Amino acid sequence: MDDPESYYLDPQAWETTPRLVKGLYTVNNTMLGRFILGPAIATVRFALSEAKLILGGDREVLSAWLLHAIGIAVVWLWVGVISGMPFWIYAVTIAYWGNSITMMRSYAEHRAHDAPGCRVVIVESNPLVSLLYLNNNLHMAHHELPRLPWYRLPAYYRANKERLLKENCAYLMKGYSEIAKHWLFKPKEPVAHPKMSSLPRIKRAN
Repeated sequence: MDDPESYYLDPQAWETTPRLVKGLYTVNNTMLGRFILGPAIATVRFALSEAKLILGGDREVLSAWLLHAIGIAVVWLWVGVISGMPFWIYAVTIAYWGNSITMMRSYAEHRAHDAPGCRVVIVESNPLVSLLYLNNNLHMAHHELPRLPWYRLPAYYRANKERLLKENCAYLMKGYSEIAKHWLFKPKEPVAHPKMSSLPRIKRAN
């Protein structure tokens, strides 16, 4: 779908998806699955979509990837040459699991709902986790004022909590432990978008 942090598929596309891929996507909709498989699935999806754009002649995307390659070369130089760590160890044991932690933030951020505001979660977490996620766990507040500096989000949320919870249909989680309690081993939602028929007819990319 168009939201890079959601894993819904068009129901029609889901019907023709190979069984093995369906299984991976279903596991990926559990919190534990998202932590373990999420970075790999997101990377493959993103790489395929970017490759399609590049092969289609998108020079802007190609330029971005060339700049990204320079950045990777700098990281490799520092990690592999200066620090002496094999780059594959850095990629597998540090970069991958760092991405997994990010996946935990976005796991419950968005859900299928007819009302746009009710699609966006608020996670009231402890100060350490909130700092790690730059207060994006207060995601409804971030959606409302995306240009608001991250360090001002908690005060804005406290001042507007009652209204924000009303507008997002009280989609509230008391920390990531509550999310894990519900969906550590259980898919949060089906992969096939349950509200597809009620969405505006826009261009969709799976």
